[in-house]
Amino acid sequence: MSIERSSRYEEIHDKTHEQFFTQPQNPNEAHWWKKYAPMWRNRVGLARLTADAASGEAAGLLRSINPGLFRTDPETLRLLREAQEAATAFSAAMGRESWRRFKGETDA
Repeated sequence: MSIERSSRYEEIHDKTHEQFFTQPQNPNEAHWWKKYAPMWRNRVGLARLTADAASGEAAGLLRSINPGLFRTDPETLRLLREAQEAATAFSAAMGRESWRRFKGETDA
C-alpha cells in the first residue's frame, strides 16, 4: 500500500527531522539536544514523532474552523464537531504513546 503524503506533512517531517537530528546553532539548546534528542530519536522514532506533530496540527486546524459557518447546516456542524473530537482524541493518544516510549516503557 502506497502512502500519499501531503506537502504539509513533508514540511512537518523536515521540521521534525531538523529538530531531532540537526545540532542547534543556539548554544542554549545544545544541552537538550545532546541529552534528550537521542532518547526521542531512538525510543520514539522519526516516523512517530512526525505523526505526533502532524496529528497535533490537524487537531488544531480543525479547532480553528469557525462553527458559525455552519449555523444553517446542522449536519455539517455535527460532522465538524465529531471531526474535532476525533482529531483531538487521536492527537492525545499519539502524545501519550510517544511519551510512554520516551520514558522507556515497553509493551507488556
